[in-house]
Amino acid sequence: MALTGLLQRLNSMGYKNWIKAGHCLLLLKGSLQEFVVSEMKSFHRELRSKIPAALQNSSCQCKATGKTFHPGCPVCAEWKRLILNHHMNRNGEIHWGNCNPSLWPTNYWEVAKAYMPRGHADKRGPELCDASAILNLINACDRFRRFDNSKVRAVIKCRNDLMHSSDMSVSANWLNDFGNKLQNLIAEFKHVPKIKDESGKILQVLSSDWFVEDCDRYETDGLPSREETTSLSVYEVEKQLIQQLLEETYFQIEDKNTWTQQDNDTLQTIKKFLSDNEDLHSDFKADIVRFESLYSHLTFAEGCSL
Repeated sequence: MALTGLLQRLNSMGYKNWIKAGHCLLLLKGSLQEFVVSEMKSFHRELRSKIPAALQNSSCQCKATGKTFHPGCPVCAEWKRLILNHHMNRNGEIHWGNCNPSLWPTNYWEVAKAYMPRGHADKRGPELCDASAILNLINACDRFRRFDNSKVRAVIKCRNDLMHSSDMSVSANWLNDFGNKLQNLIAEFKHVPKIKDESGKILQVLSSDWFVEDCDRYETDGLPSREETTSLSVYEVEKQLIQQLLEETYFQIEDKNTWTQQDNDTLQTIKKFLSDNEDLHSDFKADIVRFESLYSHLTFAEGCSL
């Protein structure tokens, strides 16, 4: 059932391109993950060494929410100062709510999350984060300033385009441009051991037709298997991307605290897509209920209704 549904959806060129681009981002994240972990562990040790000895073993119960954090103890105040000193966006939007400040002295990933977009408070390690988290961390933390961050930002923009496509569709020209920007980024990180192998898989995904011959007999041309690309099947990749799209849309609406006609149109498009695809519908029922709950608590434009 799941495979049949996926193959039918892949008959849409725009949707197929959307899945391929998202698949490439997952591969990119996998290729950079170990490198980023190593860098951030070293970065954490460097920051910790700058904490005054008198504060090294202190503990606290400070909590951060949203985009503001007012430390209630000298330990968190010092950690916040150090994190800001290395933040490329220190005067802009920082999502302190991603972090548990009481864990900054002992947990390197809680420090890393101060350099990520909103929505990572429950991500306890890099394996739970998506490509956006890793790329934004590289872009925002000056630990990575030796790289050309314009190439990182170019891929971040493509990723955002992908997640802002409510109809889950991108053109062949967009995919080609995205592929070029990915290759530019990969070249910037060519010394990272794993990225060379993964870059070949990314090229394979981008160049394959994934042509569906017969959905009833599951015959395809170039549809990658788990072994050929990643530990995830294409169907699992698809579900991850839809989950990311739903989360991204939810956070955008929640941040505005207002429900607009555009938000309504976006949700109606997503709901129709899920309704039309029975194999996916049950997986995301809870997400739709979450949107309905959010809708009931927001100010909204007249005439908007789910």
